[in-house]
Amino acid sequence: DSLYAHGRTTEGSIVTNVKYPNSMHNWGVAFDVCRADGKPPYDDSDNFFTKVGLLGESLGLEWGGRWKSIVDKPHFQTTEYGTLTELKAKYGTPENFFKAIAGDTVMKLGTVRYGTRSDDVKVLQRLLGLKVDGIFGADTQNAVTKFQSSNGLSADGIVGRLTWTKLLEKELELISNG
Repeated sequence: DSLYAHGRTTEGSIVTNVKYPNSMHNWGVAFDVCRADGKPPYDDSDNFFTKVGLLGESLGLEWGGRWKSIVDKPHFQTTEYGTLTELKAKYGTPENFFKAIAGDTVMKLGTVRYGTRSDDVKVLQRLLGLKVDGIFGADTQNAVTKFQSSNGLSADGIVGRLTWTKLLEKELELISNG
Protein backbone atom coordinates (compact mmCIF):
# COMPACT_ATOMS: atom_id res chain seq x y z
CA ASP A 1 0.00 0.00 0.00
CA SER A 2 2.83 2.41 0.79
CA LEU A 3 4.49 1.66 -2.56
CA TYR A 4 1.19 2.24 -4.35
CA ALA A 5 0.79 5.58 -2.55
CA HIS A 6 4.25 6.65 -3.74
CA GLY A 7 3.76 9.35 -6.37
CA ARG A 8 0.04 9.50 -5.73
CA THR A 9 -0.64 10.55 -2.14
CA THR A 10 3.00 10.73 -1.01
CA GLU A 11 6.03 12.38 -2.60
CA GLY A 12 8.14 10.68 -5.23
CA SER A 13 7.66 8.88 -8.50
CA ILE A 14 5.05 6.20 -9.07
CA VAL A 15 6.59 2.83 -8.23
CA THR A 16 3.77 0.39 -8.98
CA ASN A 17 0.38 0.36 -10.67
CA VAL A 18 -0.96 -2.47 -8.54
CA LYS A 19 -2.58 -2.29 -5.11
CA TYR A 20 -2.14 -4.93 -2.39
CA PRO A 21 -2.76 -7.91 -2.71
CA ASN A 22 -2.96 -7.86 -6.51
CA SER A 23 0.71 -8.35 -7.30
CA MET A 24 2.64 -11.59 -7.30
CA HIS A 25 5.24 -9.64 -5.28
CA ASN A 26 2.73 -9.43 -2.41
CA TRP A 27 2.56 -13.21 -2.41
CA GLY A 28 6.33 -13.60 -2.23
CA VAL A 29 6.56 -15.43 -5.56
CA ALA A 30 7.93 -12.57 -7.69
CA PHE A 31 10.99 -10.36 -7.70
CA ASP A 32 12.57 -7.68 -9.84
CA VAL A 33 16.22 -7.26 -10.76
CA CYS A 34 18.36 -4.29 -11.68
CA ARG A 35 21.92 -3.79 -12.82
CA ALA A 36 24.74 -3.50 -10.31
CA ASP A 37 27.62 -3.27 -12.76
CA GLY A 38 28.22 0.49 -12.77
CA LYS A 39 25.65 1.23 -15.47
CA PRO A 40 22.27 2.81 -14.65
CA PRO A 41 20.07 0.24 -12.85
CA TYR A 42 17.60 -0.19 -15.71
CA ASP A 43 19.85 0.48 -18.73
CA ASP A 44 19.05 -2.09 -21.40
CA SER A 45 21.08 -0.61 -24.27
CA ASP A 46 23.13 -3.83 -24.46
CA ASN A 47 20.13 -6.21 -24.03
CA PHE A 48 21.16 -6.90 -20.44
CA PHE A 49 17.59 -7.72 -19.37
CA THR A 50 17.04 -10.09 -22.29
CA LYS A 51 20.18 -12.01 -21.31
CA VAL A 52 19.06 -12.15 -17.68
CA GLY A 53 15.52 -13.00 -18.80
CA LEU A 54 16.72 -16.00 -20.77
CA LEU A 55 18.71 -17.16 -17.76
CA GLY A 56 15.64 -16.84 -15.52
CA GLU A 57 13.53 -18.78 -18.00
CA SER A 58 16.16 -21.53 -18.11
CA LEU A 59 15.62 -21.87 -14.35
CA GLY A 60 11.85 -22.27 -14.83
CA LEU A 61 10.82 -18.71 -13.97
CA GLU A 62 8.25 -16.68 -15.86
CA TRP A 63 9.88 -13.53 -17.24
CA GLY A 64 7.97 -10.25 -17.55
CA GLY A 65 9.94 -9.43 -20.69
CA ARG A 66 7.69 -11.88 -22.59
CA TRP A 67 4.45 -10.21 -21.53
CA LYS A 68 2.38 -8.56 -24.26
CA SER A 69 0.32 -5.90 -22.43
CA ILE A 70 2.96 -4.41 -20.12
CA VAL A 71 6.47 -5.61 -20.87
CA ASP A 72 8.34 -5.73 -17.53
CA LYS A 73 11.88 -6.87 -18.30
CA PRO A 74 13.20 -6.66 -14.71
CA HIS A 75 10.36 -8.91 -13.41
CA PHE A 76 10.46 -12.64 -12.65
CA GLN A 77 7.96 -14.92 -10.92
CA THR A 78 7.33 -18.56 -10.25
CA THR A 79 4.06 -20.14 -11.27
CA GLU A 80 4.68 -23.14 -9.02
CA TYR A 81 1.78 -22.12 -6.75
CA GLY A 82 -0.55 -20.96 -9.52
CA THR A 83 -1.72 -17.66 -10.94
CA LEU A 84 -2.70 -14.64 -8.88
CA THR A 85 -6.37 -15.55 -9.33
CA GLU A 86 -5.69 -19.09 -8.11
CA LEU A 87 -3.67 -17.88 -5.11
CA LYS A 88 -6.42 -15.47 -4.05
CA ALA A 89 -9.12 -18.13 -4.50
CA LYS A 90 -7.22 -20.78 -2.53
CA TYR A 91 -5.65 -18.70 0.27
CA GLY A 92 -7.51 -15.38 0.37
CA THR A 93 -4.54 -13.33 1.55
CA PRO A 94 -0.77 -13.48 1.19
CA GLU A 95 -0.51 -13.98 4.95
CA ASN A 96 -2.61 -17.17 4.75
CA PHE A 97 -0.47 -18.34 1.85
CA PHE A 98 2.74 -17.72 3.82
CA LYS A 99 1.40 -19.72 6.77
CA ALA A 100 0.39 -22.62 4.51
CA ILE A 101 3.75 -22.67 2.75
CA ALA A 102 5.60 -22.49 6.07
CA GLY A 103 3.58 -25.50 7.26
CA ASP A 104 4.40 -27.41 4.07
CA THR A 105 8.07 -26.49 4.43
CA VAL A 106 8.20 -27.69 8.05
CA MET A 107 6.81 -31.05 6.94
CA LYS A 108 9.68 -31.39 4.42
CA LEU A 109 12.49 -30.40 6.78
CA GLY A 110 14.04 -33.14 8.85
CA THR A 111 15.24 -33.11 12.43
CA VAL A 112 18.83 -31.89 12.66
CA ARG A 113 21.27 -31.83 15.56
CA TYR A 114 24.95 -31.49 16.34
CA GLY A 115 26.96 -33.47 13.78
CA THR A 116 24.30 -33.44 11.03
CA ARG A 117 25.54 -32.59 7.54
CA SER A 118 22.72 -31.77 5.12
CA ASP A 119 20.88 -29.25 3.00
CA ASP A 120 18.43 -28.83 5.88
CA VAL A 121 21.33 -27.57 8.00
CA LYS A 122 22.06 -25.03 5.24
CA VAL A 123 18.46 -23.80 5.48
CA LEU A 124 18.82 -23.59 9.26
CA GLN A 125 22.05 -21.63 9.00
CA ARG A 126 20.50 -19.16 6.53
CA LEU A 127 17.53 -18.62 8.84
CA LEU A 128 19.86 -17.99 11.78
CA GLY A 129 22.11 -15.66 9.79
CA LEU A 130 25.14 -17.92 10.13
CA LYS A 131 27.89 -18.91 7.73
CA VAL A 132 26.32 -21.55 5.49
CA ASP A 133 28.34 -24.75 5.19
CA GLY A 134 25.72 -27.45 5.86
CA ILE A 135 27.57 -28.74 8.93
CA PHE A 136 25.79 -28.57 12.29
CA GLY A 137 28.78 -27.66 14.44
CA ALA A 138 29.35 -25.69 17.63
CA ASP A 139 28.42 -22.27 16.18
CA THR A 140 25.17 -23.63 14.80
CA GLN A 141 24.42 -25.42 18.08
CA ASN A 142 25.02 -22.22 20.08
CA ALA A 143 22.78 -20.19 17.76
CA VAL A 144 20.03 -22.83 17.92
CA THR A 145 20.00 -23.05 21.73
CA LYS A 146 20.04 -19.24 21.99
CA PHE A 147 17.12 -19.02 19.52
CA GLN A 148 15.18 -21.74 21.33
CA SER A 149 15.74 -20.15 24.72
CA SER A 150 14.66 -16.68 23.57
CA ASN A 151 11.53 -18.07 21.89
CA GLY A 152 10.08 -20.16 24.70
CA LEU A 153 11.26 -23.49 23.34
CA SER A 154 13.17 -26.25 25.08
CA ALA A 155 16.81 -25.22 24.55
CA ASP A 156 18.05 -28.71 23.68
CA GLY A 157 19.90 -27.72 20.49
CA ILE A 158 17.84 -30.17 18.41
CA VAL A 159 15.89 -28.65 15.54
CA GLY A 160 12.64 -30.51 15.10
CA ARG A 161 9.15 -29.50 14.03
CA LEU A 162 8.59 -26.91 16.82
CA THR A 163 11.89 -25.13 16.26
CA TRP A 164 11.48 -25.18 12.47
CA THR A 165 7.98 -23.72 12.85
CA LYS A 166 9.18 -20.91 15.12
CA LEU A 167 12.13 -20.14 12.82
CA LEU A 168 9.84 -19.89 9.80
CA GLU A 169 7.30 -17.80 11.73
CA LYS A 170 10.08 -15.34 12.60
CA GLU A 171 11.20 -15.25 8.97
CA LEU A 172 7.63 -14.59 7.81
CA GLU A 173 7.35 -11.72 10.33
CA LEU A 174 10.49 -10.17 8.82
CA ILE A 175 9.12 -10.58 5.29
CA SER A 176 5.69 -9.20 6.23
CA ASN A 177 7.22 -6.18 7.96
CA GLY A 178 9.39 -5.38 4.94
